[in-house]
Amino acid sequence: MSSTKEKSSKIIVESQYFGPAATFVAMLGKEVCVLEKFENYNKRSFRNRMIIATANGLLTLSIPLRKGKNSQCIITKVAIDNSVNWQGKHWQAIISAYRNSPFFQYFEDDLKHFYTNRYENLYDFNKVLLVNTLKWLNFKMTVTETTCYGRDLNSKMLDFRNKCSIQNYAQFQFSRYQQVFFDRQPFQPNLSILDLLFNLGNESLGYLKRNV
Repeated sequence: MSSTKEKSSKIIVESQYFGPAATFVAMLGKEVCVLEKFENYNKRSFRNRMIIATANGLLTLSIPLRKGKNSQCIITKVAIDNSVNWQGKHWQAIISAYRNSPFFQYFEDDLKHFYTNRYENLYDFNKVLLVNTLKWLNFKMTVTETTCYGRDLNSKMLDFRNKCSIQNYAQFQFSRYQQVFFDRQPFQPNLSILDLLFNLGNESLGYLKRNV
């Protein structure tokens, strides 16, 4: 058992906006989550997008970014465009989609904080979300950051960067659980981790373990 533990004691992931369930399945059994701090921003990814289930089907919520060459910009320098009320729109979309879910009220007060306080930097915002999500999931792991691109990788680290993307997330296989609009929409796997938390609450961790 000790050799298995050493082989996979860490995981490295990219910055994500309430990332999909697959990211958190990959984190299971790890002691340390390392955030990639020195990559360049990647468009059309979960770095500034999350996907939720609504009465009308899937909805992608995107954090607007300040104009510029973000694709050539290091992730820690990517700035959020707060000239538009994206926080209010995202929060209202979340309420509309999940207010009738079994555990929405349990997370509501903590979650609302992230949509009423102003954040300037995408990486810093996502890091705070990750730390709180791990707490909500009852994950016992430490969050650290890379010190230089590529130099932190070793045999004891699982590299999960860019493994789950906007293009392939639906291909990950997950068992069904009851979503809010199950009576009118088919089951949607691997959505934002919020979908799992709102629907399963403290059973979310057990669900992730069953879907390794």
